[in-house]
Amino acid sequence: MESVLVHTFVSREKTIENLVVFILSQLQRNLNKGVSLFLSGGSLVDVYVQFGIYLKQVRHTHLALAQVDERFQPSQKTDNSKQITVNRGQKNTSSINAIEIGKTGLWNVCKGKNIPVHLVSQKGTLGISAQGYEKEIKQLFSEDFYKIALLGMGKDGHTAGLLPGYGQKWNIDHLVVGYRNTGQFPQRITLTPKALRLMDVAVVYVVGEKKRSILKKLQDYHNRKNLGIFPAIILDEIKYVHLFTDVQI
Repeated sequence: MESVLVHTFVSREKTIENLVVFILSQLQRNLNKGVSLFLSGGSLVDVYVQFGIYLKQVRHTHLALAQVDERFQPSQKTDNSKQITVNRGQKNTSSINAIEIGKTGLWNVCKGKNIPVHLVSQKGTLGISAQGYEKEIKQLFSEDFYKIALLGMGKDGHTAGLLPGYGQKWNIDHLVVGYRNTGQFPQRITLTPKALRLMDVAVVYVVGEKKRSILKKLQDYHNRKNLGIFPAIILDEIKYVHLFTDVQI
């Protein structure tokens, strides 16, 4: 993984702490230019509690947050103002990334500091929601902001909402795509490889011994550019990549 700088720590807690410190250092270095910070869900939700606590103490007048990907489930909730709420009695709302991130308190911190947050709408159809989100992302990308993506990595090699075996659906000439699959969450909306290649830096969070095999695969696939089979190799095409882990590799 020559193009990936690996930061290894002794525990999950230390990994989170150092990842958050790194992100905050990136914000401080770009106070005048501005930063667009793109957030993944899944295991990265563990990071956002601490990030929100530190963000309260940071002065940053040019910062925007947005989602990397979302599990599109319009039957789970309604969303007119992008204030994330969970309706009592509904099931499976925890599988919506924006709701899980909201439970950490991060959206409330952003509201208190007037930091704009761009979320995937759960209204309408998959195509309409994806098109609407692409308009927002295009506007963000039109700003001369430093772009940071926070990414995880699944045991199957997926990153963002890019699932293996569906490369023809998501490896397209758009910044955002919505597509169907046969997995646990059959409708996904995600930034595309085109969007990820435009990031100034990707920060990747991979913890737990169960992830050792996927990190080994990332090493093995380094020189095999079959993005559709192993989406995580998109990391090779991002300008700077920092991988934070508690796994000795």
